Amino acid sequence: MIAEVRRNGATVTLIAEGHIDGSNASVFQNALSSAIEKTDLTVIVDFDRVSFISSAGLRTLLMASKDLQRRGARLCLCSMQYPVREVFAISGFDKIMAIYESELVALEQFGT
Repeated sequence: MIAEVRRNGATVTLIAEGHIDGSNASVFQNALSSAIEKTDLTVIVDFDRVSFISSAGLRTLLMASKDLQRRGARLCLCSMQYPVREVFAISGFDKIMAIYESELVALEQFGT
């Protein structure tokens, strides 16, 4: 689920991979929770290696985003393949979550 974790100060980038659906959404949620530290202010999830996400995966991201917002941190998503980006667009999640073309663009947005 989370193939790699990169840290840069208070920013962490999580490289996700594979399919994220009802059969493994709880594993994905646990992986996110384990990788995010209390001192992280910006969490970037890179979707370049994710080929599919279901509503269960979207729900996991929404819960993570809300948890981060409660403590003054933010969740950003980047590098989505077309089919994954379509799921976000059709569901309206592209209107409620920050999605960037690349990790570099997300990092530039937050000055890190």
